[in-house]
Parts: sequence; structure tokens; C-alpha cells
Amino acid sequence: MRTLRIISILAALLVCCALAVGCNVGDGSQTTGDGTATTADTTVNSTSVNTESTALATGTNTEKDDATTVDGTDSTIADSTTDNSDSDAVTTDAATSDGVTGTESDTTVDSPATTDDVTDNGETADAETATAEKTTTDEEITTVEEVTNHPDATDKLVLALNSDKTEYSVIDLGDCTDKNVVIPAKVDGIPVVSISAKAFADEKEITSVFIPDTVTYIGGGAFENCFSLTSVTFSAKLEYIGDSAFADCLVLKSVTIPKTVENIGTGVFAGCKNLASIKVEMGNDVYSAENNCLIETEINTLIAGCKSSVIPDGITVIAESAFARSFLLSKINIPESVKVIGANAFSGCVQLKTINYAGNEEGWSKIQKGKGWNDSIISYNVVFAK
Repeated sequence: MRTLRIISILAALLVCCALAVGCNVGDGSQTTGDGTATTADTTVNSTSVNTESTALATGTNTEKDDATTVDGTDSTIADSTTDNSDSDAVTTDAATSDGVTGTESDTTVDSPATTDDVTDNGETADAETATAEKTTTDEEITTVEEVTNHPDATDKLVLALNSDKTEYSVIDLGDCTDKNVVIPAKVDGIPVVSISAKAFADEKEITSVFIPDTVTYIGGGAFENCFSLTSVTFSAKLEYIGDSAFADCLVLKSVTIPKTVENIGTGVFAGCKNLASIKVEMGNDVYSAENNCLIETEINTLIAGCKSSVIPDGITVIAESAFARSFLLSKINIPESVKVIGANAFSGCVQLKTINYAGNEEGWSKIQKGKGWNDSIISYNVVFAK
């Protein structure tokens, strides 16, 4: 009986255990299923949360790491490296700026400074030179005094004193109203040695000019277009007469070139339509006069002619503008010796009708004729002697 009770108790216990196990298994399965679901959910949620957390963390870290580090060790290393590189770069830049660049900067600064110094020095030198030149020029301008209406210059001409204060030059008619101009030999004991270019040009009232023996130079065009000038008394020591010095002095009748003259320019008497007498003083080694022709002797060149000129045999060149604007010249004889007729030699000779050539037509054609040698000749004939 006792045995049966024990077996019954054991059996009951087994049934309870079985029921307990069945419940546990079912609940477990469900729990497991739910649990699994729960776990899965939890896992998913956890994963999502973790992911989000991680993402947030990562994002946070990333954002932070943009300034400092990026995710993780590698990123940190990279960032650190980057930062270090940047830092190094900055350091390098800074170092370069302070160091190499600084040196270059110093050099650059020094260099430009040196260049500036050089430039400044150069500019200063140039400025000083310019100043010196200007000063010199100013001194010359200041020194070259204009003497107007000076007591000794009774003809009231305008004269200029050279920088050495040793010579005067006539530069303008000034307040002079005299028709017969007398140039003073000296002013305050200082000689008048020259007449500047164009000094009396276009002074249409002047009828005569006396040039003292102190004057050695007459500039180009000095008496050009002095339409009323009839006579000139030259300096006995005159050496130079410039181009066109007496051009278009329409009523100038005669000239005598001093024996001291060594240089005469072109067209010196061009347009002097009434010039009828040209002479050169005996003893001139450079120029001579024959048949009212002014000749450069050594080279047989006719420098200037006039309305009454007869070109002598032996002349080889009729110079540029030699007879230019000789309005009253109607006939000219040209010897066979002539080989060259210069530019404008007979230009403006509007009355020239006949050219008598001592050679034949072939010889005439071989003469070298300069540009415009016969400009403005209305009509002329060349008559050949052979």
C-alpha cells in the first residue's frame, strides 16, 4: 500500500512535471517566438537605435571631426595626419613666411629697396643731371641777356650776349625804326660778332645795312624777304653766309663778297630779281666772280647768278638754286663744259625764253639735271650751237 502511494505520488509528480514542461515549452516557444520577435524587434530596434546612435555618434563625430577628427582611429589618424599635414603645411607656410619666404621677403624687400635705392639713386642722379642741365640751360638763358635799346646800340637792335659774356649776336630788329640799319661793332666794349638766322627776315622797310668788321657770321635767311633792301656793306672779316641769307631781296642791286669769306650757302641770292652785279674781292682763295657769276673756284661751280650773268667756259656745275626766281632773266648761255645742273637751278625763272647751249643735242641730253631744275618756266627753247 505504501508502495502504491509512493508510485501514485511519483506518477502525479511526473504528470505535473510533464504539464509544467509542456507549459514551459509552449510558453517558451511563444515566448521564444515572441521573444524572438521581441528579441528580433529588440535587436532590430537595438540595431536601429544603435545604428542611429552610431550614425548620430558618427555624424556627431564626423561633424566634430571636420574640425578635429573623423570616425574611428583610421580617420583620426588620417585627420590627425591631415591636421598634422595642414598643421605642417601651416607651419611650413608660417615657417616659409617667416623663414624662407621671410628670407625671400627680406631679399625681395632688400632687393626692391636696393632697386629702389638704385632707382632712386638713378632717378636722383637723373634728376640731378636734369637739374644740372636745366640749371646750365637756365644759366645760359639767364646769362644770354637780351640788350634792347642799349645806349651804345644807337640803332636800338635786340642783341644777345653769349654765356661767356664775350660776344654779342644781333637777333632782331627790335625797336629800330631806321631804314638804314647800322649794326654796332661793340656794346659795352664787347664785340658784336654775328647776325643770327632770320634776324632781319621780313623787315620790309630796311633799305640798307652796314655790317661792322667785327661780324664774321651771317645766319641762314638773316635778310630774307627784305623787299626794300638795295645795298649791303659787308664786314671786312666776314667768313660765313648761310643758306638763303639774302633770298627774295627784290630790289638788291649789287653785292661785293669780302675776300675773307670761306663758306656760302645755297640760294643765297635766290629771288633777287634786280641783282645785276656780283663781285668778289681780290685775294679770296675760295670764291671768285666772273661775268656777274659767283663761282666756287676750285670745283668750277657757279654758286649764284643774276639777270646779267654770262656763264663762263670751264664751269662744270650750276649749283642748286643758283638762278632760282630770277624773274627778269630772259636768256642764258650754257657752255659745253657744264655737266650738272642742280635742283631748282632755274626754277621760277618765268621770263626765261631761250637757253643757248654751246654743244649739240646729244651733249645737252647727257647733262645731269636735278629735280625741278626748270620748274615754273612757262616756255623755253634750247638752241644748240652744234
